[in-house]
Amino acid sequence: MNREGNKRKLEEMFSENVDEGNDEQSEKRIRLLSVDAPPALNSPLLPSADMAVLFGKHPDCSSCSNDPLPEVQTNVLSTSEVIDELECIICRETFLKPYTLQCSHTFCKKCINTWMKVRKSCPTCRKLLTRQPVYNMTLDKILRLVLKKMKFQEQEDMDRRRLELEKEEADALQRFITTVKSAKERGVVFLNISNPWNDNERLLFKTGVERYEGTARKLYCELTNFSLDFIKNATTEQLEVGCKNLGFLIPKVIGSNPTTDFNLIRMILTDFLST
Repeated sequence: MNREGNKRKLEEMFSENVDEGNDEQSEKRIRLLSVDAPPALNSPLLPSADMAVLFGKHPDCSSCSNDPLPEVQTNVLSTSEVIDELECIICRETFLKPYTLQCSHTFCKKCINTWMKVRKSCPTCRKLLTRQPVYNMTLDKILRLVLKKMKFQEQEDMDRRRLELEKEEADALQRFITTVKSAKERGVVFLNISNPWNDNERLLFKTGVERYEGTARKLYCELTNFSLDFIKNATTEQLEVGCKNLGFLIPKVIGSNPTTDFNLIRMILTDFLST
């Protein structure tokens, strides 16, 4: 179709007075628009590149070039760089079951538990710790995803460390269960978290609870009736006694007439139990 024919068709299309009720003619116009007009055309006869194409004239493309595109600079870290940032400063290895302190610093579970047996401050910032470290599930999931992209040797090393930790915890749990069974057979009476403990009893509990981890530690606490049920159902007096038995100061609500903050006591006891 030549240029004059195209022009005549457009002039007829846009000057034609069509009755609004004539559906057939309206559909014909729509079809004509969709075939002959470019998709980007929003109004008739604009002096644009799109309209020039419709009239058979192609604009010169002076902006195009055969030069290669410039290299795009990104701030995306490589897998090895990410792993370097996920290193425990105590053992200098990638986090194995990461636990985070109240100051937001993170360490391997075994590393920080061993550290806190002799020190009550953060290994990084030296801030005094008043709460137990918390398992960082989100970070652990990220670690597992990153490790899938690492070399086979590094994945194998992490798997070996994880299996060793699981075996240590399983062996400790079995030894603990055997010890408890033997003690019950001998009629040993265990401490009760609801009763005030003297200094020797507090030291005994502290020494024992620091010896165990995971399930064994939880079972050790339950021998003294220290459980989530106790925290939930204990009287205010029992909560204060339990807090003192574990060596924590009684938190107070600041004001003209300071009162004991029992909600905070429950939070402290829950943190201690869930470590």
